[in-house]
Amino acid sequence: MKKFLKISAIVVGVLVVIGVTVYAGIMYASSGARSVARDFIMLSSSGQNDQANVMLHQSLQTDEAIQKVAAIFDGVDPYTDVSFASINMEGGSTSLVGTAETAGGCASKVEMELVENQIIFFNINPLCR
Repeated sequence: MKKFLKISAIVVGVLVVIGVTVYAGIMYASSGARSVARDFIMLSSSGQNDQANVMLHQSLQTDEAIQKVAAIFDGVDPYTDVSFASINMEGGSTSLVGTAETAGGCASKVEMELVENQIIFFNINPLCR
């Protein structure tokens, strides 16, 4: 019985170490995309569009696209906290799903897609105004 408990403890310990290592690896590998997405939302919602627009993919850095992004965030309460609960990475593409919250407690669902840490898609719903 004691031998079984020792073996079980070792197996559980190894599985915990593997799980922690995998989690840490995912967090490390996605840190750039999460940072870009977080900064984009916080800068755009606080009216710092020029700084936020450099985080968009080259194809979205046209005058028309930049004006659309500015219109989306016009009148939005600044988001102060952005977190991502779902992270999916495939090749150079990262998909993030999470929430953004304002200082007043309003929360929005956030969906972002990035290629090589450049934003190709975002959806924030509902926008906090």
